[in-house]
Amino acid sequence: MVTAIEGYAGRSKRTYQADGLFDIHSGIALFAIALINFAAIRSIASMHGPDFHTSRAYHDGNNFFIMSILLANALIMVSFRAMEPLKRRFVYPRMGYVQPRIVPEERRRMVLLAFVLIGLGQFVATRFALWGSPSFWTSNMSLVCIGFGIGIGLVDNFLKVGFARHLAVAGVSVVASTLLASAHLGWLQASLWFVIILGASLVLSGSIAFAKILRTPVLTEADA
Repeated sequence: MVTAIEGYAGRSKRTYQADGLFDIHSGIALFAIALINFAAIRSIASMHGPDFHTSRAYHDGNNFFIMSILLANALIMVSFRAMEPLKRRFVYPRMGYVQPRIVPEERRRMVLLAFVLIGLGQFVATRFALWGSPSFWTSNMSLVCIGFGIGIGLVDNFLKVGFARHLAVAGVSVVASTLLASAHLGWLQASLWFVIILGASLVLSGSIAFAKILRTPVLTEADA
């Protein structure tokens, strides 16, 4: 008879992402980056006038920036360290013998092709707005490259593990980066909203997956 421990040890590697906790952690990490970005915007806004370094607003902004960096690092560390206890408490007792649904290979290819076509269409549609600057390369183009890069990474992860929620977040990354770049908000403002939107998407997708795990009955030795 296979014990629960042996069954857990033999489960597929893809189940590490099945519970959505890593998605939630990644989203929280992006929120931490957004906090640093917001603090940087506030600090830069206080830098006006010839003697700005002596002003109260500058020192307050600088202190807030330093505290934001410390808080962001603590948030990322706590979030990362919380994953394993949550897995031991809620996930491992339920997923030792659960095989999540895998998207068929043919459907994966069709979805991937649709994603590429939609991405190209979005990129072409915003081309004139993105290349409106006389400079060869602008921060708007950098934001689009980051959005597409994250999207490609998520699609690649989808092809490896087969969780459709990563495709949805990939689409959010591409669409959000191109729309924010087209709005010409400036690098700090656009990147701030980008990480907030992407972080919220990851937290939402991970939370939905984790909620599904919690609805799964706890396994017993008899289920091994």
